[in-house]
Amino acid sequence: MIDYKQFIKVENNKKVEQKILKFKFQIKRKQTIKMKNSYQLKKIALNSFCNIDKQSIYNIIQRLGQLKEEYQYFEYFENDFNSVTFTSFNSKIKENVILKFFCSEINSLKQSEDQQLRFIRETNQIEYQYSQKQLIVDQFLIYEFTFLKYAMYERIVLPEEINNSNYNFVRNLLINKHYFNIEMQGIKKIGNLLSQCSNLINLDLILFWCKIGIEEIKVIARSLSNCVKLNCLNIDLQANHLGSEGISQLGKNLSECQNLQVLNLLLCQNQITSQGIRSFIYQISKCNKLKSLGINLQNNSIGQQGAEELGKGIQKLENLITLSLNLSKCFINDIGISILAQNLSRCSNLKMIQLDFSFNNITQSGFGLLMNEIRNCQKLIKLEFNLENNQIGQNGTVYLIKSFINFRNLEYIHMNLENNFLSNSQKFYIKSKQLKGLRIVIAKFLV
Repeated sequence: MIDYKQFIKVENNKKVEQKILKFKFQIKRKQTIKMKNSYQLKKIALNSFCNIDKQSIYNIIQRLGQLKEEYQYFEYFENDFNSVTFTSFNSKIKENVILKFFCSEINSLKQSEDQQLRFIRETNQIEYQYSQKQLIVDQFLIYEFTFLKYAMYERIVLPEEINNSNYNFVRNLLINKHYFNIEMQGIKKIGNLLSQCSNLINLDLILFWCKIGIEEIKVIARSLSNCVKLNCLNIDLQANHLGSEGISQLGKNLSECQNLQVLNLLLCQNQITSQGIRSFIYQISKCNKLKSLGINLQNNSIGQQGAEELGKGIQKLENLITLSLNLSKCFINDIGISILAQNLSRCSNLKMIQLDFSFNNITQSGFGLLMNEIRNCQKLIKLEFNLENNQIGQNGTVYLIKSFINFRNLEYIHMNLENNFLSNSQKFYIKSKQLKGLRIVIAKFLV
């Protein structure tokens, strides 16, 4: 999830440049090194977690200075694990620029420049769409940005900051209108904004408790289908009036976002039925690049059939690594949970599962089937489940302990079994059966 504390309001190009320069000047100054050409390089102090050594940086700066005479100087700005960023002045465009260096070991690979570029992009999981130029020098991929483009690309942007001159540069967008009674005109404004920002990579759309109905969600969903470059999407539509038709429309349009890797949907309390779930999850299953999926359907009447449909859709996502599914108060029974679990067991790449089946109609039989199927996820490392207020009963502990033995790679289990007719002695019994290398956590209020 995006850290909302990082918001920075930018009003114009000058303010962006001033902010970056101010940050740059806070870096500890060291003696300037004069090179053979007219450009200068100031000594750099890389963060300890950088994967690129200083000597490699010095070498590539020298090479770049020889090849590209337009750069007047190079001054260290910042770095992360796989990249180092410098500021410079480009005499050709007569503007201060940002140069971002990415390193990848490609010298040993006999590839064309296009293949090399593609290789480095995949290695670093980047797609810098808005750079002035991009070039490969030795084993480095280098991007050049103007100050404004770099600032817009790197940070989270708010709707009021977007205008006709910068919407193509927006990569990370937050729209937060919770607790607003948004009229259709306001919804259309949001839709138009999303349609313009066609280069969006990360979007947080917070519209819970906004009295959004079928017509409103259609406008938003259609605009999302234009954001084909979306990689991470978080939508909060809790406590609205989507219904089955609205959720079906949302799924249909999201299926057009074929680059999605992370999708989190908060859809609690929206009058969604099993029919809506069937259409919705069928469409979502077309997003075959998804690695992380979170769906919160708490307080919707999806029932047994809805749980079954969810399982059928999720098991088609072959690249899924992380799954979070909240079906609390959704009228799920033993049959629903068992069929859902059967389908989840076919997700061979799952490493983390979070399941919330609290306040449903699950007995020890359903719980046993759940654990029996989940143990087939052989790559599973972390498992969290909440089965509060069901009817698991005393024999449920037997299924639980037996399942622990069959998890080969599991390192961590967190469980909430409150109000399931378990005695304190049984709760302590579960904790006493911790296996070597496996951490078992029971909600604190249980024992």
